[in-house]
Amino acid sequence: MDLAKEDKVNSCKDIQEGYVYLKENIILYTILKDTLLTCCEIPDEKKVCYDKINSMQCGELLKMIIRKGQTQCSQFLSAMEIQHIGFYRNLQRWRQSLDSENLLLSFPYELKDHRSLFLEELEPSKTADYLFQFGVFDIDTHDEIEAVKERMQRTQLVLHHLERKFPDCMHTFVRVLKISNQGYIISEILKRTNEKSLTPQDECLICVRYNYRLIRNRLHFELTWDHLRQDGVIRKQIPQEDNSQRGKLVKEAIKFGPRGCESLLRCLEMQQKETYKHVLEVWKKRKTFDVRKERNITVLNSDLDRFGHFLVSELEPLELSDILFEEGVLTVIDHDKIEGQQSLKRRNEVLLDCLKKCPPEKLDYFAFALKQSEKESILVRMKKGESDEEPTIVPEVALKVDSRNPHFWGRSLPDDELTMLIQENDNPNSKINTVVSTVTNNLDVKIDVVRMAHMAIKDATSGSIIIHLCPLTDTAIKRFFTADGKIVQTMLEKILVSAGMPDLLQKKEEFEIAVKISKKDPSHDEKVNRSQNTYDIMRRKMRENEIHLVDELEPSQLASFLAHKHLLSPEESQEIEHRGGRIQKSKILLDKIRTSANPQLLDLFKEFLEFVGRKDLLDLVQASSKDKETHQKAEKIKKILLPNYTNVVEEIETSIIKDTLQRFVEIHDIKEEFRSFLPETGKSRHDRVHRFLTFVFKNDEYVIELEKVFQQNSLGHLLENIGREDEFESAERDDEFVSAGSNMEKSSLTLNEGVLFDCTYRIVLSNEKG
Repeated sequence: MDLAKEDKVNSCKDIQEGYVYLKENIILYTILKDTLLTCCEIPDEKKVCYDKINSMQCGELLKMIIRKGQTQCSQFLSAMEIQHIGFYRNLQRWRQSLDSENLLLSFPYELKDHRSLFLEELEPSKTADYLFQFGVFDIDTHDEIEAVKERMQRTQLVLHHLERKFPDCMHTFVRVLKISNQGYIISEILKRTNEKSLTPQDECLICVRYNYRLIRNRLHFELTWDHLRQDGVIRKQIPQEDNSQRGKLVKEAIKFGPRGCESLLRCLEMQQKETYKHVLEVWKKRKTFDVRKERNITVLNSDLDRFGHFLVSELEPLELSDILFEEGVLTVIDHDKIEGQQSLKRRNEVLLDCLKKCPPEKLDYFAFALKQSEKESILVRMKKGESDEEPTIVPEVALKVDSRNPHFWGRSLPDDELTMLIQENDNPNSKINTVVSTVTNNLDVKIDVVRMAHMAIKDATSGSIIIHLCPLTDTAIKRFFTADGKIVQTMLEKILVSAGMPDLLQKKEEFEIAVKISKKDPSHDEKVNRSQNTYDIMRRKMRENEIHLVDELEPSQLASFLAHKHLLSPEESQEIEHRGGRIQKSKILLDKIRTSANPQLLDLFKEFLEFVGRKDLLDLVQASSKDKETHQKAEKIKKILLPNYTNVVEEIETSIIKDTLQRFVEIHDIKEEFRSFLPETGKSRHDRVHRFLTFVFKNDEYVIELEKVFQQNSLGHLLENIGREDEFESAERDDEFVSAGSNMEKSSLTLNEGVLFDCTYRIVLSNEKG
């Protein structure tokens, strides 16, 4: 076909039918770019704005020339044939290759049947370009789609306009998916088409209710809301996501009845097959469940009055109300009322009021809920009414600095982790290895170390005892090495007492230990985690927000941009283009950018986000003054909470953990970490809370969120001292040599490289300390 010799009436159509090829390739040829600007009647003084024209701007110019009509379009095509015959012939061959595609694929006549898949995987810009090229979308529709910034909203708009034209454009849409390398979507649809729901509609309601927490925690909020709204289950506009709104979404389906729950399960089946299977397994087991078989302690209505004060102070009402709602003890209205209370005390009072109105047999479910939430100790105390045992008095030990082997202090302190080496001198039969078991398993020791040292124990190894310490604040290491060594000494005394050293000392007057503290070489990720370098901040933010970035990015655009900048080879581009679906391609590209030692890739990623008009994503990942302010605020919060760490651990319940991290679980992909802090792990509350806090203290955003949650849950008294200077602040030393008497006078030059502290202690019972 000779484009230039066709009737002029077809010139506009010819440009439209070559739109994708022209948009992506004209920018490589200066002469064609200049011709396009001339035919678009761009004034000479404005042409300078198009010196660095990109493919999106080129697409706008092509649509501009089409709008101007046949004369300009014909002029442009004629000039193209004369000026660059090779390009002109390539365009012809490209169009012919598309025409030769023979696709005999079936496709659903209802797009909404696979709406969740499209919302997750479709690349809307590329799809809209091809649909415009093939005449499914007109210029106005294409402009409307391009004007939207967020990928999800663009995808919804593409689907909206497609649904209006289905099924007439079905084969064209399948063709577009194929030639735009989105065949993954086709294969997934073909795989799912013949699958049938395993849940009868009349049983869907009870299935969803039994799985309330599981579905609430795992559903994709935005996709599920959109799906239920399309099905007429809900009419409200999507609110800001939080744990409460996720629960309300599930409860809306329950209130709608069996059809609403069927719609919810169908959406879950399309989104997350493994979760859907898990839901069915739970439902199947619950069919044969008899709460009486789970009962080992009976709760009477009178017990709720008798132990009312105790229950109000000890229950975790949000978790218990979830379980009781699943079991049908609480209605949707009851559950909403409990969840709507602002304080822990008030939630417990409302929960107990609801239980008192229940028939006696329903209280079996209360006992079951306490057991399922790992709170059987409450039932035991209600049954026995026994007081806590008095703590055993353990003899203390004291450490004396050996005057023959004084302290050594390093001059320069790192910001990264430390290792503490402990050895007993001149004793081949040393029992000091019990320290390892203590440090690994004794939670009280771990909590005390955080309180005293503002550092967390990561692990301990035997042989020569090595304890790994991770700083939780910027000044933790300087604080640890105060001039008199008091924190180091007090921490060691606590560890040795807990390890049973007093028993050893009663058999032996005293013994010596040598203690060396060294800096630990950090891994790349550890270094990035603690660094305040702008590039490392960006790497962290990219990692934390990977799921959102993957949701929004169109990998073909990003790969093309990097290739144009010569930071992605043709071979790499080709390999990525054929790697699964959009999500997988996006992850590969983001990982390459984030882990590269070349900061130019990070700069180019920022440039790309500006190029595609995604300032929202740019603000999400680039370092800014706000990061510095957030970091400073988080440091202040931690310096107040850490000295009071033991009491903070005592105050926190599971709902605080959930409220703090819930909004980060998906966007930061911390599902596994989050689950490890919940009662289902079987760990004690103190253990879970300690690990939760040391995890939170390593991320500024989590610390700020924790402060907010404390204020929302009547725990503001834990934060009363914010703004007051840390009592140890003045004692923290700079990177200068510090001496404090004859025991610290030796120069750090005598230390081996990397060693920050070296001291020998004599260990004695505390009554010998003087």
